[in-house]
Amino acid sequence: MCRLWVRPVAWRLQGGARAEAKQAMTNIGEILTYAGSSFKHVINCNIMVTNMNDFQAVNETIKNFFTEDTYPARSFFQVVKLPKGAYVMIDVVAIVQGQS
Repeated sequence: MCRLWVRPVAWRLQGGARAEAKQAMTNIGEILTYAGSSFKHVINCNIMVTNMNDFQAVNETIKNFFTEDTYPARSFFQVVKLPKGAYVMIDVVAIVQGQS
């Protein structure tokens, strides 16, 4: 699943990349819950930012959603541009238990 914080044209999420990362992870958490999974079942996390200077702030924000023993593999890289002018885009792969 891939999430990015999309801000309406007339409104900006205050707090820049850190705030966008927090909102994207909150949205991902809701999707994981709906799918019957959780952050402890995330096995891979790809983080894209438009400015590598945001690495520390975004990384610290994302770490808050995981416990030390369940931190997934991750990739963190800079891209030239993201859709809708976003600063951060996060994509995760999680295990979802099948229904019997």
